[in-house]
Amino acid sequence: MNKDETGITYFPHRDSWKDPENRRKWAKEVFGPLVKATEKQFGIKVPYKFVPRPYQVDIVQAMLTKQFVAFCLHRRAGKDYMSISMLLFKAMERVGNYCYLLPTAKQAKVIIWHGLDDDGVKFLDHIPLDLIAVNPKNKQPMINNVDMRITLINGSTIELVGSDNYDRSLVGTNMAGIIFSEYSLSDPRAFELSMHIVVANGGWAWFNGTPRGKNHFYKLLKKVLDPELETNSWFACIRGNQETKALSEAKVNEFRIAMSEQRIQQEIFVAFEGCIEGKIYMEQIKEAQTQGRIGDYGFDRTCPVYVSFDLGAGDRTAMVFFQQRGDRPWVIDFYSAKGMGVKHYKMVADDYAAKYGYKYETIFIPHDARKRSIDNYDDEGFALRTEDTFRREFIGCNIMLVPRCNDINEDIEAVRGKFHRWYFYEGSEKDKAQKERLDFFYNAMNEYTYPETDDQKTIAIKPLHNWCSDPMDAFRYGVKAQSFGWCGAKARTWLSDLDVDHSVSSEESEDEYAQLI
Repeated sequence: MNKDETGITYFPHRDSWKDPENRRKWAKEVFGPLVKATEKQFGIKVPYKFVPRPYQVDIVQAMLTKQFVAFCLHRRAGKDYMSISMLLFKAMERVGNYCYLLPTAKQAKVIIWHGLDDDGVKFLDHIPLDLIAVNPKNKQPMINNVDMRITLINGSTIELVGSDNYDRSLVGTNMAGIIFSEYSLSDPRAFELSMHIVVANGGWAWFNGTPRGKNHFYKLLKKVLDPELETNSWFACIRGNQETKALSEAKVNEFRIAMSEQRIQQEIFVAFEGCIEGKIYMEQIKEAQTQGRIGDYGFDRTCPVYVSFDLGAGDRTAMVFFQQRGDRPWVIDFYSAKGMGVKHYKMVADDYAAKYGYKYETIFIPHDARKRSIDNYDDEGFALRTEDTFRREFIGCNIMLVPRCNDINEDIEAVRGKFHRWYFYEGSEKDKAQKERLDFFYNAMNEYTYPETDDQKTIAIKPLHNWCSDPMDAFRYGVKAQSFGWCGAKARTWLSDLDVDHSVSSEESEDEYAQLI
């Protein structure tokens, strides 16, 4: 064993990791100072009963020496146990706030807080009770089951959060460190927000997970593993069972009983290639890529711009900007936000119009915009329907309500059937902000899936409701409106004849339009 420039002991050859005695000696030497300090001060050793497995050693070394660590490991490789053990070590080493982030808050509560990890251990069981602070008033351990937060005896806090509430959960936390568990399934927007916080605090971030196609996790790993990237702050690795040998052939065959071979390759052998079960628009996206319908096509100033909305109350509101060029619709931009009123989205639309030259013609909003909204009021303080607020704000635009969806799967099938007509602008490197918005939209399109049932074989009948839902609902409303013929020159003629103020409800106009065509 040798020491690197940081003073951390490391194994020069990976073969030496295989010796359990070597790993114990290494763990004792690396963790020794904190183990002695915590044992002396609190009467307990940290880390708690953790000795890295052979294929984990360099990851643990990176956790001790690097600011950012990303590792893709197969199922049952001990990702959570290692991450939680090292999180506890870091939390005792430096007093601060720490977050353990999962794809959703519900998943954090059901699977981690109250459930068992892949090793059959409860989250709380990874943290010795002696390390948890005691409330001086009631003498109870400081475990907040509502917020899923634990306060340690040195003042550090560890909190479980979901990426579906990242903008509410992470803001103001002043994090010293964050773990993205199953990052491939998490909202990638949480990454950007948290990075600003941890960098400002001199903190760290770790990313773990298994493959889910070539999504944001794959792109992150690929970027970090690029030999041309010169950085000392990042570490990344990808390891399947063919390398770790953590699962015996008999155990892999047990998984094969409940999993398809396709999923075995993904979950056990960490394959990023191939089809991912349950992905809704996978075949349509592949066809669009093959036909060259996704590219740097830009914006046509001669054509008007349409915006389709998905309105979020607890969720995010999403806007898909598109054009009708001849008989072909083209997605050109995207935006989403949470907790904002209609005026905010009008300001965004105005900003894009000023920057890109967008000339808006029709705004498409879902049928539920007819409901009253508590955050929209007229000048006298009376509550307005969201539809009315849109008409007040988007003056000069047609406002059309997209009909109610009786069966979302029927709508999805309709989108699949119309997908071959759509073109997609992927953004330009010259405008990084717009490219990031569009990257997020296409990432959501790629990740839009049906959830799997417990038997890992059957696909559920409704799409998984997560960070992908709002962008895809907005896109679905746009496809629906375009398929009705509510875009283009013919629609403009119809609208001008139908309503002088260009404010039309779809429920009033759909039948009339159908008669005209």
